[in-house]
Amino acid sequence: MANFLKHYLKEIFLIGSICLVSLILILIFRSKSCDVTATIYAKIDGKTVEIQQIDLSKVIENDVFDVKIADYTITVEVKHNAIRVVDAPCHHKDCMRSGFTSSPNKPIICLDLNYTIVITSNDSSSDEDLVV
Repeated sequence: MANFLKHYLKEIFLIGSICLVSLILILIFRSKSCDVTATIYAKIDGKTVEIQQIDLSKVIENDVFDVKIADYTITVEVKHNAIRVVDAPCHHKDCMRSGFTSSPNKPIICLDLNYTIVITSNDSSSDEDLVV
């Protein structure tokens, strides 16, 4: 056994070092913070108006609240880096069926009530190419 360790000591040390460096790099890149913001826009009298901004990166616990848009109210649920519409007085309910979004490439759009929820992020890895 001692002869085996002497013979392969360099290889064991090299593999252990590679594993340790890999683990450190994974922890560094996973802990990288990025600001994720949801902005609710509505079209009122032919003009696009910003209704509310929500900093999703600072959300710790899930929360549900109402957002007043013109003459109607929608209910949204937020969690860390994601948002969804829980209730809206529209006919088709597509905005509710779209579920949680956390990607700038997947906005929540309600054509009935003319509002949009857009995600913005300063994370460069979220700048994926959108192929249609």
